[in-house]
Amino acid sequence: NTSREWEAGSARDRYALLSFLGKIDYNFANKYYLSASFRRDGSSRFHPDHRWGNFFSVGASWRLTNEEFMKDVSWLDNMVIRASYGTTGNDKLIVRQSNGRPGGEILYGYQGLYENDNMYTISGLRPSALSNAELQWEKNKQFNVGTDFTIFKDITATIEYYSRTSDGLLFYKSLPVSAQVGTVEGMNTNIGTLRNSGLEFTVSANVIHSQNFLWKIDANLSTLKNEIVSLPSEPFFWNNTVARYRMEEGNSLYDFYAPKTNGVDPETGYLNWVKADGSIVHESSQVGLDDNVKIGTAIPKVYGAITNSFVFKGFDFSFMFYYSLGSYMYDYQYNERTRVRYQTSALTDLIEDRWRQPGDQASFPRLSGNNLGKILGYCDRYVFKNDFARLRNLTLGYTIPATATRKIGVDK
Repeated sequence: NTSREWEAGSARDRYALLSFLGKIDYNFANKYYLSASFRRDGSSRFHPDHRWGNFFSVGASWRLTNEEFMKDVSWLDNMVIRASYGTTGNDKLIVRQSNGRPGGEILYGYQGLYENDNMYTISGLRPSALSNAELQWEKNKQFNVGTDFTIFKDITATIEYYSRTSDGLLFYKSLPVSAQVGTVEGMNTNIGTLRNSGLEFTVSANVIHSQNFLWKIDANLSTLKNEIVSLPSEPFFWNNTVARYRMEEGNSLYDFYAPKTNGVDPETGYLNWVKADGSIVHESSQVGLDDNVKIGTAIPKVYGAITNSFVFKGFDFSFMFYYSLGSYMYDYQYNERTRVRYQTSALTDLIEDRWRQPGDQASFPRLSGNNLGKILGYCDRYVFKNDFARLRNLTLGYTIPATATRKIGVDK
């Protein structure tokens, strides 16, 4: 090799997790149930001062229908009231790629790392990760309370409230350019507290149950409230693939933020961009992050599914609809198909109502390969309500009678 700039290298990653756990269950007279567990986890991703985390759970349930005072309630076949509380730990750290998608895991969470940065024949190193000896376990605290019951022998239901609080969220937080060094763009940190809570309801009912015919309905309904409870830093925006969100106390982690627009300027055919003070500009570069406003949330207010099942003699038929209400979506494909730029074409049937000449009251801006900042850009035009009910499964079957299958050596 005539070159003076050559190198050889190898690498090995190491990660260790050690856990100790125990569990106790108690049942008294098939009426009162208790359970408890404890675990202690140690992860190499944390500094020795914060390496170990202690987590536990406790739960209790009461079967009312086994009590003497419930013996005369004939319509109630079974009823259990239950509650539980527990904590778990998370040591997984993931860096988000530039497009917002999850990247690889960070194995050396608290350690400062370096990589080679040779300059011609002079050996050198540069930082690739900043150290943070205070990094520690993310703790998830979950509380559930609910009831399971069966009435009239044909209706079974569950009602449950849940709350899950994630404290000390592990997050690779981007640093301002002035604080970046080497290839370091962010820092591993525990960033705040996030809570998910809501109600879940499921029901299964035999509407008709006779010797030759069965009609059964299964349905479920859920709600979800996602809230950033605490954030030790100032609010900041973050991007996930194509959409923009804002980390701020009281907000959801998935609230869409975008600049607002106010139609198309009839004289020029350019978009009317609305700044925070209400003024109108015609260039996307004149709109900053401070001009972004909340448009909606990606999390539905309620979602679930309904399944109908029918059995008649040997035939069975079922279909399931699932639904979601109260959420919004950012339609990236619609964005791409309704604008023109270099080497990209719009679908003309989508932009029929576009600006063509001064005075047009159009829904879409002018078509132009120039002045793209005046007709293109991430904004509220592409955030839509996402309410729907869709058919997901449709099945039809027939069960051959056992008397026929046994003749060919098949039991079922």
